[in-house]
Amino acid sequence: MIQLGGLHFTDPRPLVLFGGAPLPAIFSLMVFDVRGSPQPFRAIFIGQTGNAAARLDIDHPAVQAWGEQGGYLGLLNISLLYMPHVRERERAILVKRLVTQYAPELNQRTGFRSRVSD
Repeated sequence: MIQLGGLHFTDPRPLVLFGGAPLPAIFSLMVFDVRGSPQPFRAIFIGQTGNAAARLDIDHPAVQAWGEQGGYLGLLNISLLYMPHVRERERAILVKRLVTQYAPELNQRTGFRSRVSD
């Protein structure tokens, strides 16, 4: 488990091996960073989806763009906070708070949305 903003996300795992549950979630794309605490990872993008199983994989066009723009494609890890009973609007508020707190580099770049289409 990894914490972002006091919320308990799953341990980061390689995106190429990812198989998520078909549930709404907040997610963080992460890269290995030895300066990370308590785990050696750094969030480079934080977003949300209405279906983690269908939308968060290495073949998704947004994930391709995030990885290529950041130079991380083969190194991307993902960590999730499943929120099956939380509406999209509330997830968006939490994402905004986390983005403000962590300032992930790919969220800061123009054209990168924090929501993956369902």
